[in-house]
Amino acid sequence: MKKKMFILISFIFCLSLMLPISIQAAQRKESVIYSDFLQENPSYTWFRTLDINKDGVKELIVSKKQLEFSANVYYVYTIKKNEIVYVGKVSHSRAFKDGKSKVIFYNSKLKAIREALTSPRGFGLNLYKISGSTLKETVRMNRSLGRFPVYSIGKNNKDKYYTTASDIKKFDKLVDRYFYKGCKKYVLYKNTSSNRAKYLK
Repeated sequence: MKKKMFILISFIFCLSLMLPISIQAAQRKESVIYSDFLQENPSYTWFRTLDINKDGVKELIVSKKQLEFSANVYYVYTIKKNEIVYVGKVSHSRAFKDGKSKVIFYNSKLKAIREALTSPRGFGLNLYKISGSTLKETVRMNRSLGRFPVYSIGKNNKDKYYTTASDIKKFDKLVDRYFYKGCKKYVLYKNTSSNRAKYLK
């Protein structure tokens, strides 16, 4: 009986030592995959990692050097079965706040990244989460100005429009909740060997 107990305790002890090692190996594998990918794709001049869907695997968010007046485009990749997989992209208008900086906005409660689009008569904000291996829109808003202003927020492909003064106050509160207060800014890093070694851990 004592011998069996000793064997069991020894097994549990060995297992407790092996688990951290296996986790570290998986993390190293993730960092190596992303590092190799960035080296092979130097046109992606900016990067950072972020666990968007909080599944324990960090996504790789990259961006290219944009033209002066074009929107910043962010491409998202993840890892499936030790292979890098393209998930989708979001845009961030340079005319929008922080549009000239290489930053991504993330709502941790909704596990979603934000997109910002502008036009001469209004702007729109969208939140995208990862569903399977693709980015899926979860919340969107549109504010169009002009002779007939439009204020709308959409979920699950259904839009709700806000027309009265009291409705627009509700609209503003919801926009603040989803797209501003709920979102944290994350800075991207230049794709250099030193930054890859430092930030892909």
